[in-house]
Amino acid sequence: MLVLTFYQYGKQLDYSIFKLYHKKYSLQVRGEISWNSGDKLEWNIFNSYNKKFQTNNLDLNANSQTLAIENGLINYAQIIAHPNLSNHTFAIIVHKIACGGADFTEISLLNQLSLDKLTKFKVVSPLQQAQDIALAEACLNYYLNSKHYACFDSGFHKSIDASQQLLAPNLTWLNQGVRNYGTFGLALHNLVSKLSDITDKKSAKGKWIIIYLSNTMSLVCALKNGKSKYCSASDLFSLVPTPQNCGQLDPQLIPNLAACQQINPAEILDQALESNLTNLANSATSSLEGLLHSSQAQAKLAVDYYVQVLCQIIAGAGNLLQGIDGIIFSGELGTNSPQLRQIIIDQLAWLGISLSNKANLENQTKLHKKSSLAQVFSLKDSPHKAMLNQLLERI
Repeated sequence: MLVLTFYQYGKQLDYSIFKLYHKKYSLQVRGEISWNSGDKLEWNIFNSYNKKFQTNNLDLNANSQTLAIENGLINYAQIIAHPNLSNHTFAIIVHKIACGGADFTEISLLNQLSLDKLTKFKVVSPLQQAQDIALAEACLNYYLNSKHYACFDSGFHKSIDASQQLLAPNLTWLNQGVRNYGTFGLALHNLVSKLSDITDKKSAKGKWIIIYLSNTMSLVCALKNGKSKYCSASDLFSLVPTPQNCGQLDPQLIPNLAACQQINPAEILDQALESNLTNLANSATSSLEGLLHSSQAQAKLAVDYYVQVLCQIIAGAGNLLQGIDGIIFSGELGTNSPQLRQIIIDQLAWLGISLSNKANLENQTKLHKKSSLAQVFSLKDSPHKAMLNQLLERI
C-alpha cells in the first residue's frame, strides 16, 4: 500500500510517497512545492535516488489554477487535487501538525473533531498551525477513503521541564497556555534515531546538543537519554538572531529608549521589529550564508554577533545537561557549511572540543578529532522518516 507524508514550513510544502509492506518501506517519489514569489508556485518532483525528473510552474492567479493566497494560506484543495498527487491511491496519509500542546504528544488518528481541538493552539503557533490545519482539512475532504494520521512537531519536546517552557516570568501567559512547545521536533526525533548508528550505545544515551542551522532558522536543542530537555525556539519566537528576526530582546528596552529620546514608544517598537542580522549588516543579503561570504565590515559584525549569541545558548544548554558528550550539526547550513561549523567550534574550544580539518572541509559525518573531549557529527534530518516510523509503531 502507498503512504503519503506531508511536512510544510513557511512557504514550502514537502511530501514523500512510500510503499509500505510487512512493516518495511521504500521511498517511491518525493516532491517540493514552494510559492516564494507570491504569485507563482513551483513544484519539483524527485525519484527515489533524489534525482529531479519533473518541474511544474503554476500561476497562482490564473483562472485555470486558482491557488491564490488568502490570509497567508494557499488554497490547498487545488494542490492535493493536482494529478501529481491525485493519480495515486493512498491507503494512509500522515500529516505534520506544528503543535499538539499537552493534549496531543503521540501520533494520532486525524479527523475533523481532532482538528477542531487543535485549532486552539494557533495562539502558540499562529502561522504554522493554521497552515497545517488548512492542508489537513483539504486532504480529509478530498481523500475520503484514506486513513489520516497526525504527527506533532511539539511532541518530541514533551519531556522539557515546565521551567524551561516559560517564555517570560508572566503568570497570565502561563495560565493562557502560552509557552515554548519547541519546534522541528520530527526532524530532531529523526536525528536522535540515528545516534545508535554512529556511536556506541552508552554515548547515544548521553548528553547531546543538536545545532540546527539554516538560512531562516537556527536552534539549539539539548538532549539527555534521547529526550529533549531544552529548545531555543518555537513557532512563536527564536532566541538566536537570524537575517529575518532579532532574537532575544528585553521589552523594557522599548519604554526606556523612548523616555531617553523623548519619542513615542511605538517608534522604538517599529525599530525593534526591524532588528535582525540583515539590518545590522546594512545589507540586502537575506541569508546567513550570504553574510558569511561577505567581505563587508558590517556583515562580519553581524556574523560575530550571531555566533556569540548562539554559543552562549549552547553553553547554557550544556550547563543544563551538566556536560556535553556530543554535538550534532544539522540543517542545510549545519551539514554544508564547514566555515560556519569551524567558527562555532572555535568559540567552544574551551570545552575541549575540536574538529578534524579534513573531515570538516569534506562535510563528512564524523567531524571530531580523536583528542576532542566531545564527539561531533554532521547529520541530515528527515522528518518524513520520523513520521513513517511513528506510523509503523502505531499500526
